[in-house]
Amino acid sequence: MVTKGAETATATKDFVENDYDLSHREKQVMRRIDLRLVLGAALGYSVNLKDRGNVGMAAIAGWTNHCHNAHGQE
Repeated sequence: MVTKGAETATATKDFVENDYDLSHREKQVMRRIDLRLVLGAALGYSVNLKDRGNVGMAAIAGWTNHCHNAHGQE
């Protein structure tokens, strides 16, 4: 007697083996694409963090009044 859990495990194993059987070259291409996406996202995130810190420090230093960029001013 085969239980439902065993059938699901077998079906999942077959799905993974059949649908994701990538060649070595395809895996290399996917790795390159993933690496570029991750590095681009990390760079964008770090620039965003740096910019937020600079704006905060400028506000503390009084640059908002100097640049006529205070809140409520048009």
